[in-house]
Amino acid sequence: MPKVSIITAVYNCEKYLRQCLDSLVGQTYKDIEIICVDDVSTDSSYEVLSEYAEADERIKLLKQKANGGAQLARQAGVDIASGEYIMCIDSDDWLDTDCIELCIKDFNENPDVDCLVLRDVRHRPDGTSFEPEGRHHFHKISGEQSFLWSLPWHINGRKIVRAELQRRFPWDNSCRVYGDDNTSVLMGLFAQQVMQTRGTYNYRLRPASVTHSVNMGWFTCLRAHDSMSQQLLNLNVKQELRAFYETFRWERFIHSYMHFYIMRRYLTATQRKEALNIMKQMRRRIDYGMVDKKLKRKFGYWPILWSWSLFRLQEEVYFTLRKLIGHLNFDYS
Repeated sequence: MPKVSIITAVYNCEKYLRQCLDSLVGQTYKDIEIICVDDVSTDSSYEVLSEYAEADERIKLLKQKANGGAQLARQAGVDIASGEYIMCIDSDDWLDTDCIELCIKDFNENPDVDCLVLRDVRHRPDGTSFEPEGRHHFHKISGEQSFLWSLPWHINGRKIVRAELQRRFPWDNSCRVYGDDNTSVLMGLFAQQVMQTRGTYNYRLRPASVTHSVNMGWFTCLRAHDSMSQQLLNLNVKQELRAFYETFRWERFIHSYMHFYIMRRYLTATQRKEALNIMKQMRRRIDYGMVDKKLKRKFGYWPILWSWSLFRLQEEVYFTLRKLIGHLNFDYS
């Protein structure tokens, strides 16, 4: 039986960690290794990991020398993984007990598939669960179709892949919050075939709050978008796919400004300055020659590269008008 390497990056997750680990050691498919990488937790997470590692020889425990974020921790796990297949799970999430068994069955029956997309179930704090709207259901698709569907989240990023595909694309640490999306999308793009599996990944939704919702991730993610753009160029991805991405990237840039417009009252002066500096820098790195012409002609989406002040004026007017006609949601409670 092929071995599966399951990697989890752990940072201060003692409250949920046991449920995650129980779901892994309890898999009906037994030929697995569980690589837990502690990212210098300050709670009792490492003690919990040590307890489980002592009880199950399939668990390998690593401890980072310094806190570097989930992507670096995952990559440390990939570097020592010995499985034929590799997947990552967040330490506050869990798998159905038959998840890996179903995945291996699909791989065995479909030798042309090197990337499986897991079923994604979201769990609210009140105990209810749901599958996200807008997701496409499919049997098999090409890597290119996976790329096109992944950007607007018609395909989720929870995947299990052949080890050689994972090793081709190290976890992108250009942005701690969203860099992992880049790696997941690239693995799908360069897969021979991408297939949906019945194996289920359970994603925990944390309680929402203003402090949770308002963070710099909305702006630092623009650096992850820039990293992705450069990777597509370096990998000689065909121009029509790069144009699709640059258009998507510009749409997300305007969306980031919208969040700045809505949330700046919650940001400190330092955060507001940092957010504007990131947007100002990243705006000039987009390849507007590839952005869809119809989008660039739309008010609110004019690049106005010769003047940052005029661009900001456009955005302020655009989102003020949207607010007045009720097309902005200001509920961040």
